[in-house]
Amino acid sequence: MIKTILKLSVAAGLLAYLVSNGKLDFKLILKSLNNPVYYTLGFFMILSQCTINAIRWKMILSTQTKEHVPSLFVIMITWVGMFFNTVLPGAVSGDLVKMVYLKKIDESLTKTSMFLTVLMDRIYGLIALILITGIISMARYQYLSSINGEVKNVVHLNLLLLIGVFLFISTLFASQKIQKSIISLVNKVPKIGTQISHLFECFWAIGQNKSVFFKSIGISITGQILGLSAFYIITSPLINGAVKIQDIYTFVPIGMIVTAIPLAPGGMGVGHVAFDKLFQFLQINNGADLFNVFWITMLTINLLGIFPYLILGKKKVAHTDQAEPA
Repeated sequence: MIKTILKLSVAAGLLAYLVSNGKLDFKLILKSLNNPVYYTLGFFMILSQCTINAIRWKMILSTQTKEHVPSLFVIMITWVGMFFNTVLPGAVSGDLVKMVYLKKIDESLTKTSMFLTVLMDRIYGLIALILITGIISMARYQYLSSINGEVKNVVHLNLLLLIGVFLFISTLFASQKIQKSIISLVNKVPKIGTQISHLFECFWAIGQNKSVFFKSIGISITGQILGLSAFYIITSPLINGAVKIQDIYTFVPIGMIVTAIPLAPGGMGVGHVAFDKLFQFLQINNGADLFNVFWITMLTINLLGIFPYLILGKKKVAHTDQAEPA
């Protein structure tokens, strides 16, 4: 609770700083609704991205369980997880809720394997984001580098992250010989060696199914393109200046990565400052406002997760009522 209060205080302080400096106008949220076609299209594109992400998680789950996990069930508990990530303290509260539901499908799933599927799900989404911004940065390197030194630094950061992605993928596909050597060494670690080796085994079990990996990355790229395009569609009528969609694909992913750092709920405050700075590189002075509109939209979608939570709860009650007479 103390950590949550501190995080909220930091977020509130950052928002107050932006408001006091005239960089955040909450009236712009209502103004975004003046373009209902754009906003509705962007809203449903984000919903589609969330659905795609749930299917990706289901594919990763298939590497850890032999039980059939219905797609609709995975979509619903993913949405429930998004809801609890918003309303409960802690960065992984929603993930824990998802694990509780998942355990009812397959009792044999270990906590380690379930945690790893959730972690890898997030990592695949991050990989897709980095691949998009890295490839765009390479394709536009000469143009972006000529704008100014700060933009050039962002481009170099994108390329550095891209290299990191390829290194991670090579680790996931390490040879059996390397895997056995590492597990053998880890097992010698007192007390926690067994748990760590199990984590590595689950990690490499995901890498063994290359089909799942490449499909997951493909799905992730599709989802991220939907999300980035939704950001452009929702905010384009509100941008104070000229921005190409290629610029969104170059700079917004960095802002999204920053918001993933659990310093505040949903990147509140931190994301606002990051987007304010990033859009200044493009001579746009309302980056914080643009992120705020997108952030409120995401917050609304997350809170709608209360409905699948109530539906799943009713199903559980109905199942119990039917079981008792028997």
